[in-house]
Amino acid sequence: MNPLLPIKTSEIIQLLGAIPHPEGGFFLETHRSGCIPMSTRGQTGYDTDTKLIVTHDRPNKHTDCRRNALTSILWIPTIKCPTLLLAINMSDHVHYYQGGKPFQYIVYHPSTKVLDKQIVGPDLLAGHKLQFVVPGGSYKCGHMIVDYNSTPQEYTIIGEGVGPGWSSCDIHCCVENDLNDLDGTVQETLRPYLHENLHRNNEQERKEIVFDEYYDEDSKREKRTEAWS
Repeated sequence: MNPLLPIKTSEIIQLLGAIPHPEGGFFLETHRSGCIPMSTRGQTGYDTDTKLIVTHDRPNKHTDCRRNALTSILWIPTIKCPTLLLAINMSDHVHYYQGGKPFQYIVYHPSTKVLDKQIVGPDLLAGHKLQFVVPGGSYKCGHMIVDYNSTPQEYTIIGEGVGPGWSSCDIHCCVENDLNDLDGTVQETLRPYLHENLHRNNEQERKEIVFDEYYDEDSKREKRTEAWS
């Protein structure tokens, strides 16, 4: 039970000043090393005077491989948008449960070939965790446990620490072909868990996720209205 948190999504979003996230739910960037949070529109602060770290494992060799050392956000999935679709992010993520409904992550680690299912939430006696680490390069999806009645909130609050810092060019949104590329035995194991969480966009559309619009005031108002209606 989280007695000090409001129940309604609209209330928590207004209290935190969060905006819609293109992968679903809402978010607020709370830290980006060397930059004012939210000021870079979710991108690495290349045009600032801050010192950046150089990465050596980024998939797109045509982009600048420098990144902010660390970023952190609050991510808020909601009852009306409870699912995190399957994606691969190159950076390590640490997820912190910070209130509301529990949330289950489903993660496949290609290096270890292990499928990991973990709930972050308030019920430690039931096996919930307060933190969950997802190594870079993992396949990750998940969903809010909507019917968990011990927490009345319409949302989950998850803190995410990302290092090297989050950048949209480091995320790969998975479609059917991404599962087809896996080993046959792995496919058979993963498909029941991951197939329903694939992005339905075609290859071209998924490359056109534009984050700038999510910082635009008119767009925020319109998307909030859609999310709460």
